[in-house]
Amino acid sequence: MRALTLTEPFSTLMMLQAKRVETRSFKLPNNIIGQDVIIHSAKAYPKMYQRLCNTEPFRSALRPEGVRVCPELNRGMGLCVVKFIGCRRTEDVRSQLTPQELAFGNYFDGRYAWFTEYVERWASPVPHIGRLGFWEW
Repeated sequence: MRALTLTEPFSTLMMLQAKRVETRSFKLPNNIIGQDVIIHSAKAYPKMYQRLCNTEPFRSALRPEGVRVCPELNRGMGLCVVKFIGCRRTEDVRSQLTPQELAFGNYFDGRYAWFTEYVERWASPVPHIGRLGFWEW
């Protein structure tokens, strides 16, 4: 199965179903659309993202499931499975998304929104070394 590594807190937000759209500077590869993909949490955890966890709406989104506000998140672990269901230009979808979803991505013009559908949250995170881009679990 393919996997995609996301930096925290974005991987945990995806696991909690608070984030359903991943934004990137390139289109979602066509062969990924319709595929289940493991969301893996990167081991690296930049300070700027640690600080972001203490701001809204990140703080509220990370609390309901008992996740401690940063930095104690599941780094270097597989967390859940999502299905990538489509890709659109960010400027075409911004007006259709919630303020929370907009806060959890980079929706500048010229980028792409990769839409996901939640499949399953793993009972326990699974340690694994991640990679850039899509990779085989």
